[in-house]
Amino acid sequence: MQGANWLAARHGIGGSLVTPSGERRSAGDVLHQLMEHITPALEEAGDMREVGSLVHRPLRQGTPADRQRRALDQGLPAPIDLITTQSTAP
Repeated sequence: MQGANWLAARHGIGGSLVTPSGERRSAGDVLHQLMEHITPALEEAGDMREVGSLVHRPLRQGTPADRQRRALDQGLPAPIDLITTQSTAP
């Protein structure tokens, strides 16, 4: 379990996860399997659209940490701009 937690923390949504059966799979594949499993309950509760959006957004855009790393690759002012523009109210 510690190894699985370390992998998830280190590589995030773009990396691999360890499934309950012990397989190492891409995070996207694991999330897809999870969504298939819980879709009936989400649909029954009327939450499928919201949860689907919340799950798929980081897969498409990356996590905030991913965006910060990409900005840092552009030089120091870029992540500062990213953080200040995304953390202040419009």
